[in-house]
Amino acid sequence: MGWITVAGYALAVWACWRARRAQGAAGGGAGNFWWLLTLGLAALGVNKQLDLQTWLTETGRQLAHAQGWYGQRHVVQIGFIAAVAAAGAIGVLAMWRLAWPMSPGRFWAGVGLAFLLAFVLMRASSFHHVDAFLASTAFGLRWNWILELSGIGAVAAGAWLDWRAGRRLTC
Repeated sequence: MGWITVAGYALAVWACWRARRAQGAAGGGAGNFWWLLTLGLAALGVNKQLDLQTWLTETGRQLAHAQGWYGQRHVVQIGFIAAVAAAGAIGVLAMWRLAWPMSPGRFWAGVGLAFLLAFVLMRASSFHHVDAFLASTAFGLRWNWILELSGIGAVAAGAWLDWRAGRRLTC
């Protein structure tokens, strides 16, 4: 399923790039919105392929053991999650501002971005009960696949809608 997810990210990156080209001709924040989504989804796709979050988690675990604060790691985890959540909130607000006025395509891309942000926060938390939820299944599919692929799909669908709208404007 990892390769399917990476392919989904690649498809969404391509769709966002096309929407950026179509909307960029009109100027304004819409082109920048799609450009930032292109870069962000490319980074998430590379991360998915290289599994950088596992490396970060393992490095943090080794550091905590080596420095003797492994017993208090939950405080660091909560601080890390708070920092990721704050950065995500600032990013979402900036993206909201760029997306305004909201087209149907940018609305669906925003919904997808919210799904992906929720997924990233859940994965970053690395708490056992969250990991257990993400590994559980619904209709034979793991929740982590459902959340991540739904977010990717919504962003790609939004990009396709804005690409079609922008293409009509330039034709």
